[in-house]
Amino acid sequence: MKTVPHLFFSLPWAEGEPPTFDPFPGDVVPFAAVLILVGIVLLTWWLLQFQVSQIEPVEIGHGGDHDHDHAAHMEAAPAAMAEPPADLPPEMPPPVPDDLKKLEGIGPRVEAVLKAAGIETFAQLAAAEVDRLAAILDEADYQYMNPGSWPEQARLAADEDWDALQKLMDELTGGMTE
Repeated sequence: MKTVPHLFFSLPWAEGEPPTFDPFPGDVVPFAAVLILVGIVLLTWWLLQFQVSQIEPVEIGHGGDHDHDHAAHMEAAPAAMAEPPADLPPEMPPPVPDDLKKLEGIGPRVEAVLKAAGIETFAQLAAAEVDRLAAILDEADYQYMNPGSWPEQARLAADEDWDALQKLMDELTGGMTE
């Protein structure tokens, strides 16, 4: 066999046809293909199981603590799931926020602060302790305000005793007695 001189090495087939290259001799190709296919199937199954396990179940009749349309869920639900079982208590609607600005000493900014703290109704304000209200105001940099009469005013408003509320508010200046 004649070799072609080369700088570092010589190729034995330089004068003739190069040898054919078979990367998978014999029965290796079908075996490797089956292994790769099984690996892909297992990986796909595992990824799907992982994603499904991350989905949280949703309970029919869950609370109304988020902002979306419950009717859209009910339209999409099967007819059998449309009505909750009879043994469950009826779902209570969230309280309708009251206009706390109707009370003496509460303006739009203070109302926003109170509502951000979870006090949205006259009943909630009536049940709040003055110390808690003062702490909420302090945190919002309204330390100069005195919420001392707000629970009493809110109780009258919650009871819809508007005459008594007006009489009390006439005696107040900025939410405080004169």
